[in-house]
Amino acid sequence: MDERHFPKPSMNALVDFLAAQAKMALGAVNHPQTDAPVIDLLYAKYAINLLTLLEEKTAANATAPEKNYLENVLYDMRMLYLRVENAVKEAEKRAAEEEQTEE
Repeated sequence: MDERHFPKPSMNALVDFLAAQAKMALGAVNHPQTDAPVIDLLYAKYAINLLTLLEEKTAANATAPEKNYLENVLYDMRMLYLRVENAVKEAEKRAAEEEQTEE
């Protein structure tokens, strides 16, 4: 494989990759195959948990800027997860209420 076409791996690149997976699973980024938002809370939680694991395992070796970047990304992903999770629960609640009124 020709390595000239790939950037040098870095911790921030890995963080960005995992965050992009979480964003896609939270509907913040369209799925590349369907070009439509997809919400998969289980997959989003998995990606966020991987970021958390990365934070824990690299705590002793990461530079201050790397730690700060990862902390900020994790905070953003966790807050986005909570907003989407709450929106999904609210939508499910409304749908159940509408279904009851139709009966």
